[in-house]
Amino acid sequence: MSEPSSSVRRLARAARTRGTRITGDARRALRRRLDLGESLTRHARGLPDPPARLWPAEPDAPIDRGLLPTPLPPAPSLLRWLGLPDRLSADASIGAQDVLLLVLPPGGPGQAGSVRLSELLDARHGAASWGPNASGTDSSGRRSRSASRTVVVTQGAVPTPPADLRRRGVRWVHEPAPGHRAALAGLAERVVLVGPRETGQHGAWHRVAQAAHRPVLDVAALGELDPSAWPLHRGDQHWPTADSLRDAGRSGRLAQLDDALTSGSATAPLPTPERPSARVIAEPRRVVVAGHDLKFAAGLVDHLRGAGHEVRIDRWHGHARHDVDASRALAGWADVVLCEWMLGNAVWYSRHAPRRVRVTARAHLQEVTTDFPARVRHARLDAVVAVAGHVRAALVRDHGVPAARTLVVPNAVQLPGPSPRRQELSTTRRHTLGLVGMLPARKGLHRALDVAAALSQADPETPWRLRVRGHRPDESGWMSGREAERAYYARQFSRCEHAPLSEAVAFDPHGPDMTAWYERVGVALSVSDFESFHFTLPDAALAGAVPLALAWPGADLIYPRHWLAADVDQLTALIREATATEDVRRERAADAAAFVREHLADRVVLPRLADAVLGTR
Repeated sequence: MSEPSSSVRRLARAARTRGTRITGDARRALRRRLDLGESLTRHARGLPDPPARLWPAEPDAPIDRGLLPTPLPPAPSLLRWLGLPDRLSADASIGAQDVLLLVLPPGGPGQAGSVRLSELLDARHGAASWGPNASGTDSSGRRSRSASRTVVVTQGAVPTPPADLRRRGVRWVHEPAPGHRAALAGLAERVVLVGPRETGQHGAWHRVAQAAHRPVLDVAALGELDPSAWPLHRGDQHWPTADSLRDAGRSGRLAQLDDALTSGSATAPLPTPERPSARVIAEPRRVVVAGHDLKFAAGLVDHLRGAGHEVRIDRWHGHARHDVDASRALAGWADVVLCEWMLGNAVWYSRHAPRRVRVTARAHLQEVTTDFPARVRHARLDAVVAVAGHVRAALVRDHGVPAARTLVVPNAVQLPGPSPRRQELSTTRRHTLGLVGMLPARKGLHRALDVAAALSQADPETPWRLRVRGHRPDESGWMSGREAERAYYARQFSRCEHAPLSEAVAFDPHGPDMTAWYERVGVALSVSDFESFHFTLPDAALAGAVPLALAWPGADLIYPRHWLAADVDQLTALIREATATEDVRRERAADAAAFVREHLADRVVLPRLADAVLGTR
């Protein structure tokens, strides 16, 4: 019998991939239905939520020990508990769901005045109970107020009948354990604290919410006991926009970070990786690097080859598509395998690599929004390397990755060669801002425009400029189906046609000459909703620009505190301070470059990453 042709094998592999995807989708849908059904049953019986098995793992030491834990997106298991999508896109903003966490004092809202819980819930959700229209849309198909979710936290004796909680969009948690508070705070878009500030629980919840990068509203500060006046909805005067919510979250986190830095307890320590399951002693070693996108692994490959190791590439065609025969042959040849991106490659090698082979996976950001890390046989991975602390924490909390097998090694930043043009351009770059990448909308083009406008209005005699580098929306086919984002960009481009931005903004096409472009920029901006690492900041610093950023969740785990701002106003003030004179700007840029060379340069990071991959650390 003849061997099947290569086209038949490709079709068979494609069919297996589709089958795996369909099975995974069905499994997730069934899990969501079961979790929601159990939650609704408990709700109807007046039992607190959620079931114990839905609480996520704790990635870091609790804040009660005086440590500052990692800010994370909502836990997928708790999103399922609320009946919300549990697979947030990598383009979705952190805390994008309309979820409010309402923390009541011991004894209930009566401790804050003559307010009944039912009045408060009616003010947010209306008097409707759970019913057939619980999907969150009205008769015209638009999202209605019932699409919002409220999590009520009670403490001490439960002051109200459970019947008050049996309504659309409301869940009840009674006296959550200290380790579960951070998960609840991370689930919410905003946190409302009710009751006197003197209670110890009040202060504990305030610290937890701030550390989670979530905005906190203290009802006691309002001096108003009528629930109808409480800011329970998006659009209320205290939190008018999604950006203001993020600003408040960044401000609270940075304030707590300042306190933690003063006390010397800024971050929780990472565990020491446990003994690997495979120990390789061969020298030089045969290394396989497997993945669909190896741009972040190129430096490591060169480093390993320079050290005398033999490296072969298993190039995948997507997250789960590959040449199985080629991968099997490479697995049999290798001493060590690195799965670049923790996707289908890590799943496959954790199941098929011989026991003698050391297997390591490296995770960036995209992986945490997929099911691949949870499908890996974790006992078979010798190490999981995350590029940042918040990525590591999400893998541990949401995907069952053993904390003892994880470590953080940042991305390696390549040092540029000497540039004869830098001194020539230094006198013209002081008032030029740079933004790399405007797609997708979470990159925050509107915030960069806000900064440029604020600088131009505050100092109209100074020729402030904003240069935006990268693809435009009409150059990216994947943008064609995103009507809301296309409308967003239309508004931003329209702003650029009017004062004060009409002469202040330039859009530069995408291209490889980034060092030369950075040398025309005095201050490089990072204004995204979130990132994993954002190479713009260290790359710009090495090219002589001052890197400044809005403190997206996890940024303070990578970069110095003085690079970070809570909102556009603070960022504008930092820019004016850093560019007071050209000498000041050069000094700030030199300090930033020194930080990158000491902590993030390839000559520092690549040996650490190679040790983690080879098992020599």
